[in-house]
Amino acid sequence: MRSSLTTGMEDITVENWWKIGFSNTRLLVAAALICFSSSMEYELDALEPGARYGELESSARWRMGKDESGRAVVVSMEIDVKVDVPDGLRSEFAEVVKEHEGHACSIVRSLRRGIPVKVNISET
Repeated sequence: MRSSLTTGMEDITVENWWKIGFSNTRLLVAAALICFSSSMEYELDALEPGARYGELESSARWRMGKDESGRAVVVSMEIDVKVDVPDGLRSEFAEVVKEHEGHACSIVRSLRRGIPVKVNISET
């Protein structure tokens, strides 16, 4: 899997992020946003020309902690996704949200440990 996130000045490309132990917190957060936001965009048809939905904005917050050896690590993350939902599509949007609620990405820092991710989805 190859994903990219435009950051304004440069693109960050993350390859096989589920197999890599991240030492860079921002890359880890980028991977989480890419995974969830692109899934929402696909489901809402927002990537197609003439999409029925408007803008999709996402942001993330994370909590740092220490692992067994005392290294600083990300222990949890919260992602906010806001979607511009036109009138008449609210029931469809509710179905997509319901599908995604129980399937948030568990971002893997190593093969032995995952990071719980809480996702908040709302309309703008």
